[in-house]
Amino acid sequence: MLINEALKAERKKKGLTQQAFSEGICSEGNYSKIESGKQRITANDLFLLLSKNYINYSDFIQKIQTDYCFGKNNNSSEEQLKLQVANAFYSRDVDKLKQLDFQIQNGSFKADLKRESNVLVHIVQKNVSKISPKVKQEYFINLFTVNNWFNDVDKVRLFSNTMNIFDDEELNLLISKFLRQSILFVNGNVYELEIASGTLVNYLYLCYSRRIDENN
Repeated sequence: MLINEALKAERKKKGLTQQAFSEGICSEGNYSKIESGKQRITANDLFLLLSKNYINYSDFIQKIQTDYCFGKNNNSSEEQLKLQVANAFYSRDVDKLKQLDFQIQNGSFKADLKRESNVLVHIVQKNVSKISPKVKQEYFINLFTVNNWFNDVDKVRLFSNTMNIFDDEELNLLISKFLRQSILFVNGNVYELEIASGTLVNYLYLCYSRRIDENN
């Protein structure tokens, strides 16, 4: 079952309209395109929809696994892996995340996916100091060189959840660019405003935590 088909099935099972099912996540028009297969859904929006409508992440992924199975083509494999990695990360399933990371690191996947998976594993294991300088530098460059993070809100979400791997100087450079892009590209879209504000809250909390640690 494809993602759009699985979403439609879940919505129908709950007896909800497209508007009620997607309210607060995306517009009814955009969701209609997603459900009809005319528009792709980001991993972040997908998990927000599942969470909002009380749909079990693991059960949902099981439903779509056949059509996104590894070996059909690399794009399908990567989409499936991204979903599984996100599920394991947000549920803090260390063993599952390590298993997926092993599969990613030993497969012929894009460098971005390998790097992000490696970073997330270290964050969940609470040993970010063990992230290799090379991976950290590549990850920083990958984020810093993005022209518009809001073309891919998954990347914003990822930054929000991984900013603690950067030192103060690196983080200040990234957050400055993020603020400039927020001003330029967030044009009243409620969802994007929520993502931007959530990222800034995480940044302020991290700064506060670091100052507290310095004083102790």
